[in-house]
Amino acid sequence: MSFIDLNVTDAKEARVAPEGIYTHRIHEATIEDGKKPGTKNIRVMTIIEGEDEFAPVFTYLSLPNSQDDEKAKNFKKLQIRRFLHAFNIPYDPSGFNVEDFAGATGDVLTVVEVYEGRESNKLQLPRLPDELE
Repeated sequence: MSFIDLNVTDAKEARVAPEGIYTHRIHEATIEDGKKPGTKNIRVMTIIEGEDEFAPVFTYLSLPNSQDDEKAKNFKKLQIRRFLHAFNIPYDPSGFNVEDFAGATGDVLTVVEVYEGRESNKLQLPRLPDELE
């Protein structure tokens, strides 16, 4: 094995942000395979603006697929539309472009979630305004 000359003793875990509304900037968004065969997600990583000590926040937007019933398809489309609206990402009846995500910002309620004993942040997407329903 090769020795790697790298001091890792100063690496520290990022903190989880306390619940609150923060300005998030999308660092990257990629389309990836979902957990179930034949499913796809948009994996989005956001950074809380001006708060370097907080960990990135990951959001997974499930894309509708042929296995979904109408209720599931509608819910997935609604979550995507809420996300697009919250981050001012352009969309129209024909769709949207994932390349438009990077750099977009939005003020979003950030909550603390505990999974398997570990805390992380999660975005709580706002409902659509009445005029968009």
